[in-house]
Amino acid sequence: MKDNRRTKRAGVRRCAVTLAALAAGTAAFTGAAQAVTTPEFSLDGPVSALTAGPDGSAWFSDPYDGVIGRVTPAGGLFQYQVYGYDLALTIGSDGNVWAANEFGGVERITPDGAVTDFPGEGDVAWNITTGSDGNVWYSSSFSNAIGRVTPAGQITRFPLPEGTSPGQIVQGPDGNLWFLEASGQIGRIATDGTLLSPLPRQGSAPVSLAGGSDAVWFAEQAGNAVGRITANGTVTEFADLAPGDNPYWIAAGADGNAWFAAPGNDRIGRVTPDGSIDEYNLPADAAPTYIVASSDGAAWVADSANRIVRLVPDTSTRQPVINDVAATVNGTSRVVLNANVRAQGSRTSAYIEYGTTTAYGDTTQVDAVNTQVPAFFALIENLLPATTYHYRVVATNAEGTTRSPDYTFTTQAEWTPPTTASGR
Repeated sequence: MKDNRRTKRAGVRRCAVTLAALAAGTAAFTGAAQAVTTPEFSLDGPVSALTAGPDGSAWFSDPYDGVIGRVTPAGGLFQYQVYGYDLALTIGSDGNVWAANEFGGVERITPDGAVTDFPGEGDVAWNITTGSDGNVWYSSSFSNAIGRVTPAGQITRFPLPEGTSPGQIVQGPDGNLWFLEASGQIGRIATDGTLLSPLPRQGSAPVSLAGGSDAVWFAEQAGNAVGRITANGTVTEFADLAPGDNPYWIAAGADGNAWFAAPGNDRIGRVTPDGSIDEYNLPADAAPTYIVASSDGAAWVADSANRIVRLVPDTSTRQPVINDVAATVNGTSRVVLNANVRAQGSRTSAYIEYGTTTAYGDTTQVDAVNTQVPAFFALIENLLPATTYHYRVVATNAEGTTRSPDYTFTTQAEWTPPTTASGR
């Protein structure tokens, strides 16, 4: 059936915000490579789906108001009433938005807001994507099937082997459709419906996929890692994430990079094919829920504060990034100082300045930073008891020098045995 729904121009709150890559729960220095500017859009409720448009805009589903919406880089927010919510969105080859809706079917929304519903042939569409054949494809874990929908709405379903239970589905670099399986493998199906050999995954199972031009990216929440897998099954994993990031959603950009949501630390990250990683906090410490890559290298992010923000990274420099700075005092005269120092893919050295004032005066030895493992630490001994010390981490590579903010720790006081009175 077809229903031309009401279109409305919604109010928008748009502000330019400069953000920085911060460690959760700590202050952290932000190198120039970390600064981003974001238009911000506030909604009445949480977003249930998000996808990127070919013009740099993003489309979203807002179940609170029962609308499909579009936000633009210029600050426009447009909403179309659909009286329900959608589980997933994709931009079809016909230029329309296609959605897996709450009733189990598939719907098509034109740019002017006209909605056409297509029953799911008994399936419950959970995720949806656009294939290399120009058709829309959906996965149904409920009925253990993959479905193909032509631009005219003709649906063909392909049952899967028992226990497959397909999850997210994306277009792969080989032109086939790749999808998550309940077993942790990545399944593949050709556009003619032929089921291909799955790509086995060892260790932590992926929780989300993103189809790139030369590989499919994946996020491993349990393994705190992201990675990419090529059409021939070559896997590259990047575990150089901040502790507790727990990446959940991932998106592939046209520039070859990938963006990931790290809800464990209320931030997002961007990773290049060679493993360089930048991370960014969201405004007001809100956890990211969905992320998509824009055609211009930016990212659109939906967060737990019912907002959609557009993040544009400044890649003019790649100075070292310092975060997660901490001190562990051991008695009256010893301390272990820890930090994550991200080398940003360049040869980097680091040391720690310390002293009883912010003039410091003493330094640890200069050590090389592992470009794959960000952990950096130093043991300092022969300190004064019951004394407050200031310290900061300094890291240098070919792009420049990064200095963390000033931190403090206090050594323990010496133990003094209690005195007792003597006499009769």
